[in-house]
Amino acid sequence: MKYMLFLGGHRKCGTTLLLNLFDNHPQLCVYPHDVCTLYAYYPKFNQNGLSRQQQRDRLNKVIFDFSKCYFAERGWSGRLDFDEMKTVFWKKLDRTDLSDIGKILEAQVESFKVAAKIESADQKADVIKETSIEIYATLLLSYFKNSKFIHLLRDPRDNFAALKAGLNKRYKDFYDDENSILSSLIHRYGLGMKLAELNKKRFGKNRYKIVCYEALTKNTESTVKDICEFLNIAFHPVLLKPTVLGLPTRGNNFDNIDMTSVSTVNVGRWKNRITEKEAKIIEFHFRDLMLKYGYDCEYDIEQQIDAATDFYKWTNYQYYYFDHFQNINSI
Repeated sequence: MKYMLFLGGHRKCGTTLLLNLFDNHPQLCVYPHDVCTLYAYYPKFNQNGLSRQQQRDRLNKVIFDFSKCYFAERGWSGRLDFDEMKTVFWKKLDRTDLSDIGKILEAQVESFKVAAKIESADQKADVIKETSIEIYATLLLSYFKNSKFIHLLRDPRDNFAALKAGLNKRYKDFYDDENSILSSLIHRYGLGMKLAELNKKRFGKNRYKIVCYEALTKNTESTVKDICEFLNIAFHPVLLKPTVLGLPTRGNNFDNIDMTSVSTVNVGRWKNRITEKEAKIIEFHFRDLMLKYGYDCEYDIEQQIDAATDFYKWTNYQYYYFDHFQNINSI
């Protein structure tokens, strides 16, 4: 029976790498990048109060305008007929309630297949990814009963290092800085990492699989073969070479490193990419989870505490503090 395969995990944890390894497998239909609808449309734009036209405009921006820009930035313009995809997408959703995120995802994948000229006779799964998809696992299972999940994990210090590398090239445009990215990591990746084993226990090991970025990059073939067994698909050599729509890709790292082949270049490089204080803060918040997944701490607990309590000052004033004293009259 055909199923939906969801790839989840915090941003820069290797979800794009795994998606690109799956790309050319004959039994899989792989949506070429983040579907985006699970964070840029749902849940804010599928609620009551918005007109259908407002919802349509948002979906057009999130799915088609973004994809065109994504492909253009990488020199891939012409690989996919977005106009055809858009026409098929809206035809499939004619008179459909646009609060139904399951129907939207289904139409997104099916319209992509038409535009990409993908035959589905021998396929076992449609593959889509989104960062933090593990948070929506229960919701997605309510729409796609036979779905499976692969949850990517990574040493949170290396994860932060990868995010920090993108600060001047991408995230500054979102008004981020080192502190806001670190705070986001603690909140979002902390939740996702806690959910890994909980989701696996809740949904079962035949439906939910945890894969570490380090294993995927260091022991690619054996890790991919294990994934194939979980997915019940045949191992194929194309699974060892990242591609997008069948063509080689350099990956999406921020250091302009050519990753047309799987690379371990950024495994364990956090010591050269982040500060000691940042590492101590991360170790404090992720200590137990790091040890659980084999990521040894570099600093002792006292150092971690000192760094974390100092970082709290910034977090408190940035997100939680309100100066109610300014409304008190002087005497």
